[in-house]
Amino acid sequence: MKTLIIGTGNVGKTLAQKFQENNHQVKIYNASGEIPEGFTKNHFATNLQAVVGETKLIVLAVPFEAVQSIFSGITIQPETIVIDATNPIASDMKSMSVGNTSSGAEKISEWLPNAQIVKAFNTTGWENMADSSYQNGKLTMPYAGNDKKSKQAVARIIESFGFQPFDTGDLFMARFLEPMAMVWIYQGRINSNNPNFGFSILER
Repeated sequence: MKTLIIGTGNVGKTLAQKFQENNHQVKIYNASGEIPEGFTKNHFATNLQAVVGETKLIVLAVPFEAVQSIFSGITIQPETIVIDATNPIASDMKSMSVGNTSSGAEKISEWLPNAQIVKAFNTTGWENMADSSYQNGKLTMPYAGNDKKSKQAVARIIESFGFQPFDTGDLFMARFLEPMAMVWIYQGRINSNNPNFGFSILER
């Protein structure tokens, strides 16, 4: 599948590598034009509209605030799946810039009305995306979206990356998945600075 990764920070670069490992035809894009290590100019989308026009899967791995401007004037083809891995975290790192009655994912669905938005890959760090294996079992990757077919496609991707996919419901559930990310971010980046942990759901 042709896949476009928007953003080449740690999350974007790691997801791009995972998609390549799973035989996706990967293109990457960032505003600076910088080519990340492990990729070539052939991977880079110089004409964003042209690449978006022929892409069926887009992954958002940029700061939430950048999404609207990146897609200004860009037309997304109907039925395109957009995986939203962003989190609308305020600059104080203690609150959300969008929340309670909406979510970042729902805002993005307003900005990109043709797309099928699926919230995923926002509740853990890039280290776990690179290697999700733990001795005690699989890490859970929750996801949410309004379109059943799109969610099924994303669930298969989640599983191929080594996670246990967990369907939390329609896109409004992103209102709760985005604050959930703060639990991981605070522990993994701010408090203990130890990224070697993740969330898992046990069933019986």
